[in-house]
Amino acid sequence: MINTRKIVLLGDTNVGKTRFFESMLVRSLMEQTNEWEHGSTSSPQPRAWSDVAIPTLGVNVFPYRCVHKGNNVLLNVWDCGGKHKGLGNTYWKKAQYAIVMFDVENYNIASLRKYVHEIKRVCYEIPILLVINKDDDGSFVFNGTFEGCFAMVAISCKEKRNLDAPFNLIMERMLY
Repeated sequence: MINTRKIVLLGDTNVGKTRFFESMLVRSLMEQTNEWEHGSTSSPQPRAWSDVAIPTLGVNVFPYRCVHKGNNVLLNVWDCGGKHKGLGNTYWKKAQYAIVMFDVENYNIASLRKYVHEIKRVCYEIPILLVINKDDDGSFVFNGTFEGCFAMVAISCKEKRNLDAPFNLIMERMLY
């Protein structure tokens, strides 16, 4: 049996939503060939760690397959563009989890509150995970909790740090 869930990935433009998921896809593919831990020089450099950022127009849907504690899991991740202008309501329908991401260097508390409020309006009881990206030196500290979110986690796509944590937190909540 495969446990399947829809996850929406939300946040302002250029916070790293697409880079995060591309990083996870590249890692998954490299793990299948044992190249992630050993660092292959023959593998092409993924766009996820380049300096080029191409904004998502609308939504991209990525299927992320994994095994978590012996359970087959398929997470259909909907990477929603930061400038959705009302289309988010359509993309967010029937989502079972939400990840709201922000950039540690340039975040806006009002914008975070807006995303949490809007996703709760569309998907009433949805569990929300707050992900802090671009914590490249691992020094970000957020005191307390953020209203409406079940957890918070800091990652760095550039440094490939803590990339498993968001999906692991969701799978722990989902499966148990």
